Amino acid sequence: MTITLQDVAILLGLRIHGPAVTGTCVFDVAVLCEELLGVIPPANAIRGATISLRWLCFKLSTSPPDADEVTLERCARGFILALIGSFMFADKKGVKVPMCFLPLQRDLTHTATYSWGGAVLAHTYHELCRANLDRSRGISGCITLIQV
Repeated sequence: MTITLQDVAILLGLRIHGPAVTGTCVFDVAVLCEELLGVIPPANAIRGATISLRWLCFKLSTSPPDADEVTLERCARGFILALIGSFMFADKKGVKVPMCFLPLQRDLTHTATYSWGGAVLAHTYHELCRANLDRSRGISGCITLIQV
């Protein structure tokens, strides 16, 4: 059986039409986090263009009761980034979040218009191919699509 875009749309509820999910991973992680998340990760939470999922969830899992709109948006970005890194584009160990998706969340109203379903499907097929070629014992990506 082949996984299709329609499967992604139905099973995950992700958009399959809209602008492609593209970007760059060439940026200063600390500056980007301060701008869009309101916090700077410690040096031990940054590895290349990724940050620790544990740190992200610890720092942005709850918002203060009297939070203003900016703080709520930052917490929402953190939640979305954690969802992206732990479910949609998960690594094999599930401990790192790729920061290349954070700039796509600058304007949260525009974030929802991207074809996240297409990106998840492409990434999952890429990881299946890589796992097969490398004779890997593990796989990353959106495993939910493979299990159904």
